[in-house]
Amino acid sequence: ALPISDEAIKRFKDANDLYDEAEAATAAKKPAEAHKLFKRAAAQYEAILDAGHHNGQIFFNLGNTYYRLGKTGKAIANYLRAQRLMPRSASVEENLRQAMRLAEDKAATGRPPELVSLVFFWYFLLNFDELLVATLVAYAVLSVLLLAMIFKRRIWLKHVSLWCGVVFVVLAVSLAAKFQRDVLTKRGVVTAKEVTVRYGNGAHYTVKFAVHEGAQCVLLDEQPDGDGRPWVKATFLVEMRKTNEDEAAPAEQRTGWAPAIRPSFLLPDASAAVPLSKEYERTRPRSPVVAGRPRSTCRASSAGLDRKSTRLNSSHTDISRMPSSA
Repeated sequence: ALPISDEAIKRFKDANDLYDEAEAATAAKKPAEAHKLFKRAAAQYEAILDAGHHNGQIFFNLGNTYYRLGKTGKAIANYLRAQRLMPRSASVEENLRQAMRLAEDKAATGRPPELVSLVFFWYFLLNFDELLVATLVAYAVLSVLLLAMIFKRRIWLKHVSLWCGVVFVVLAVSLAAKFQRDVLTKRGVVTAKEVTVRYGNGAHYTVKFAVHEGAQCVLLDEQPDGDGRPWVKATFLVEMRKTNEDEAAPAEQRTGWAPAIRPSFLLPDASAAVPLSKEYERTRPRSPVVAGRPRSTCRASSAGLDRKSTRLNSSHTDISRMPSSA
């Protein structure tokens, strides 16, 4: 992990100042000026991330900035990144929920049942690195207890060792599950206005369906078409219905091929995007939102977005998995 440098902290403060100036310009009904300031703030946050400082507060503030710029897909992607590093943050969860309401396609993902969250609370409250530390601590305690039993055979030591063993196994299984979800599973967020999904990896295949900005997906494969252009196979986590039925469509009906065009997909777990295309490079963001409030279509509270982070906490630095943005 890279420690938070003085330069990164300075850029973070500068970006926060630009964000505040943009909100003031929006309140003063100067949308053009606000738009420029929000873009400059986003560039500052992105520069910190490009330098390798992957921090939950930075992703959270960047998500807020893209939200204000009307870039719903990038806002969702960065809120998801922040959520992985700060799973206990109510602000991240609320802002992610507001951004997802703006997506044209209703998400098929959501919070797990409350009972599941209560029973497996450690899985949802700890990020990957915290869960790894907890697992290692449990393993160390178990090892000490087992060594102690060699020299002193006490009933209470046996019982404590047994329970410690159970805790270690539960934490280890949880760690494996989180590793599968956060590291091995390639997730993406659609950042283009619309992506056409086809039955195969090429424009000559029949159109299966279309998804829009903000739709989340799981990336399954990547193959070039006949002309060498990259295509990705993905299962899109959006609600779809069977024809003439109310029953939700199975995963195979939500799976298809789409051109791997940047910024069609932004990967919240890898902080990277697929190859560049001039076609989507020209896409313009929508007008900035009203200062202090989400769009009217968001159906959220009048308080709008929760306040951005103003300080960097190095304990939230991601030490394992995210390469610099492409």
